[in-house]
Amino acid sequence: FLAKFASVSAAEFESVWDYADDEFFGGLGLSAITRRQLSNGGEVVYVGTGIDPELLVPLATATLDRQGLSNQCTVDDGVIDPQSLERIVRNDMEGNAWVIQINHSGELVKSSTGVEIPPFGVVVEPVME
Repeated sequence: FLAKFASVSAAEFESVWDYADDEFFGGLGLSAITRRQLSNGGEVVYVGTGIDPELLVPLATATLDRQGLSNQCTVDDGVIDPQSLERIVRNDMEGNAWVIQINHSGELVKSSTGVEIPPFGVVVEPVME
């Protein structure tokens, strides 16, 4: 099985976090996490390490802020969604934005916006401007 990958230069990536060890990846000058800005204004963050997920929250928050989506994850009082809740925003063919919330747990969860989502349930709502 062979795969062909698009050639991407190192100049297109920004190192977010470098490995800190001297004898392994850090000694080679490798990055643990990199960011690539896309031509359409989006970005991709590559995580090439095992890391405590809580340490990634500031990075994820900054990425969402740059894309104008930070208000979809928290409400004004700083309440954060439960870890079992997945939230994504999608546009339909008419350009209307929809928030899709998926509860990946076997228990009822309440989102930061106050929506109760049943175990393994899905809620779809229009984005409120």
